[in-house]
Amino acid sequence: MQNGRDEYNKGYALYDLKKYEESIAYFDEAIRLNPENASFWIGKSDPLVRLEKFEESLVCYDEATRIEPENEIFWSLKYLPLKLLERYEEALTCIDEAIKLKSRSSSWLIKSELLKKLGRTEEAEQCVTKATTR
Repeated sequence: MQNGRDEYNKGYALYDLKKYEESIAYFDEAIRLNPENASFWIGKSDPLVRLEKFEESLVCYDEATRIEPENEIFWSLKYLPLKLLERYEEALTCIDEAIKLKSRSSSWLIKSELLKKLGRTEEAEQCVTKATTR
């Protein structure tokens, strides 16, 4: 039985070669073979972000976080296309979820950046303090 791992690996190999459209085709095949593998969805999101297909990449992050809602890394990655779409409140929600699952300095710094974008500088400074005292 094929589980999509070979297609996933080929997708990342093509991604590394900056062949984004081709890599997406392999990630699609991996997902077709194993749609409940969250890593396959995350893999597909990477070339989509590079191609500035942010809405499509969000679909991938939504699937990954649906499949593995306790994976703080997936939540922390999901903020990027939202930030690039200037949907800062939604990005902040993702980072808050990541922090709730596992508090990391990098997540606190991202939260600070998002709060600054929203004009909430005092809260942003508090996040920097939390990041640097970990």
